[in-house]
Amino acid sequence: MPILRLLSAPLCIVVFAAALSSAGWAKDTGLVFVSNEKTNNLIVIDPKTNKVVKDLKTSRRPRDMHFNADHSRLYVACGDDDVIDVIDVAKLEVIGKLATGPSPETFAMDETRRRIYVSNEEGSSLSILDMDQNIIIQEVPTGAEPEGVFISEDGHHVYVTSEVGDLIHLIDADSGNVEQDVVVGTRPRRFAATAAKNEFGSLLDAVDTDGAVVITKHDEPAAVLFSYGRVNRVLEKNEPNLQGLTKKVDALISMETSAARNAGLPIVARGKTPYIYTSYYEGHSCSPYMYADSWVPDQQVAPVIDLFVGDKKAKTFFLIGSDYAYGRGMLGFSRAYIEKQGGKIVGEEYNPMDASDWTAIISKVRQANPDALILATAGGAPNVTLTKQYKAAGISALIGNIGVDEGTAKSMGTDAEGVYMSASYVSSLDTPANQKFLAAMKAKFGEELKTPNDLSVPEYEAIYLYKAAVEKVGSTKESDVLKALAEVSFEGPRGLIKMDKQRHAALTMYLGQVQGNGSVKVVKSFKDVDPGNQCPALK
Repeated sequence: MPILRLLSAPLCIVVFAAALSSAGWAKDTGLVFVSNEKTNNLIVIDPKTNKVVKDLKTSRRPRDMHFNADHSRLYVACGDDDVIDVIDVAKLEVIGKLATGPSPETFAMDETRRRIYVSNEEGSSLSILDMDQNIIIQEVPTGAEPEGVFISEDGHHVYVTSEVGDLIHLIDADSGNVEQDVVVGTRPRRFAATAAKNEFGSLLDAVDTDGAVVITKHDEPAAVLFSYGRVNRVLEKNEPNLQGLTKKVDALISMETSAARNAGLPIVARGKTPYIYTSYYEGHSCSPYMYADSWVPDQQVAPVIDLFVGDKKAKTFFLIGSDYAYGRGMLGFSRAYIEKQGGKIVGEEYNPMDASDWTAIISKVRQANPDALILATAGGAPNVTLTKQYKAAGISALIGNIGVDEGTAKSMGTDAEGVYMSASYVSSLDTPANQKFLAAMKAKFGEELKTPNDLSVPEYEAIYLYKAAVEKVGSTKESDVLKALAEVSFEGPRGLIKMDKQRHAALTMYLGQVQGNGSVKVVKSFKDVDPGNQCPALK
């Protein structure tokens, strides 16, 4: 099998007419076809005159394109209409459409087997199409935002990248089964192949597979919480255990990093197991089997930025994050929101997830001298080390930490004093439901009770949301429970929680400031903040 190298994707797709390209020139024409995803058309150019000979209207958002074997037909993936347009090259007109999954991104064609393999960006799946019957014959679950598709030389395997999951899926072309998930670099997209036969197999053998999966069962309701010991690896030797587990339990509930979630989602999908993800995260992780009951950037970022730009008159911002899906996703959203509010980004830096030395980045912050810092790091240790180091450096800028919870803030001691944060839960909430919850927790754990926070409370509530779904349908049947999860609600410590917004929940958000004793003082509350357009393809 060929070794695969990752390439970045272009903003538009050009199919060349040059005879030097074995896959690019139109039959007996030499025409160049350019897809324009914003204007919903193909521009056809005659390279002999360099003039446009046709403005060809297509379905909405044309993207990837491929010719059939004799180059008499051009196939075009159209992301907003969930189809592949079929174009007659001689007539320069659309003569047919093939239905795909939600938002087809790229595809590959195997005319020997008469198959088209299509990555569906918003459906987290690979559609396998029969070219003769013009139907989808199989849907293969993938990690979030699948993009690149590549068929092995012998046609027996299909490779698919998961851009958000940092994965390559190795899929058996005959059965549609995922044989292996391989962790690669951050946000893999496209493939290119050498002529070698067995190099990709060697690459698989070299993947680091150390670590362990920790599984804890909960008797009522039937659920499993799982955790990856090494969140930046797909743990090959343990994956069969987790995959088998999804077929034996009624549901999965987890509070994990984005890296672990993305690695686990394909396994959850193959088991068709209801999954409630309870950690706050960077948003837009969509699967027919996943619900999320915590916040996303659309709910969490605005309170902090609006305070800094408005009341605090901040104009310049420096962004610091951990280099993985959460850090980059949160700061990408923050960057766009800051610029929309008229602010200026004067620096943006990332450290690996397990980094503890922030000296070089803090030096850049001092040179940039921003009015405010926005931090999005990977949970406990990076938050603690970064906070201690910038405090020791005497930086006087406003600090907004969009990756910290109240429990972690308390562990920082006085280093966290003055930091602004935004959360859907703080322990000081004076509501009957929260007071009842805290009293029960103190009665059970006494002095050993850790601070309930914006990570632990959503997980607690998720158990009861699942319980409510089971009680509503009267069984643990997966398909029935998946539908009911969008219909039920639970009055918990955070208030009324209902995951009916494209598998997410509207939440009351609290703008807070960390005090000297680690507690969080609520500055302002925002009731029922909508999560925004997270998974429009899912109902």
